[in-house]
Amino acid sequence: MNQTLRSLALVGLCGLVATGCFSVSHKLPPHAYFGKLPAAAGETEARFERSAMKNWLLAGLVPWSSFSSDDLLAQSGAGVVRYENLVVETQFDAIDTIYWFTASWVYLYYAWAPRHITVTGDEVRSGAAAK
Repeated sequence: MNQTLRSLALVGLCGLVATGCFSVSHKLPPHAYFGKLPAAAGETEARFERSAMKNWLLAGLVPWSSFSSDDLLAQSGAGVVRYENLVVETQFDAIDTIYWFTASWVYLYYAWAPRHITVTGDEVRSGAAAK
């Protein structure tokens, strides 16, 4: 009975630790919304999509690329009042999948595990900046 309880506790502890292994924290700048705000007079919207590869160590436990989601949004330039309808995804694209498959044969995936971060949404610019 005692051995069974220890085994269950160890399995539970391992499961609890493993749940945080592949989580990604996305930072967003001020005035970034997942929904849509009412439009003000003279504002214009433009759809955007930006993607970049983020590099990880230990098969996805530790990031070694220094950028975040807010850095992808900072590429917009001047005049952006806010970002709306944001969708932030961390995904494997074709390059990531091919590397994962080939590198896993010799355990290189622990040294470099690439994933792509994609941010899509609408850039809202004021009437003065849109002209």
